[in-house]
Amino acid sequence: MEWEREFSVDRSEQQLLSDMAMVSMLQSRVLENLELLDAAQVATADGCKNLSEWVAKKLDVGLGTARSLVRTMRRTVDKPHL
Repeated sequence: MEWEREFSVDRSEQQLLSDMAMVSMLQSRVLENLELLDAAQVATADGCKNLSEWVAKKLDVGLGTARSLVRTMRRTVDKPHL
């Protein structure tokens, strides 16, 4: 197969590391934006019970995923190095 000839463990490792760095950067931005939106009280302005409900609705994710995002944001709000 063609992909087998082009496959390189080193290249794949480097791509994996690069991809995960991008994922981490995007996750950081998500948390920063959640913090700003939480401070702006967008959830209650939109008629939601809480930020987790709002996140689930806006991002089209399950409530458990939304709760995890909000919980992570609140735990790291005063720890930008994380």
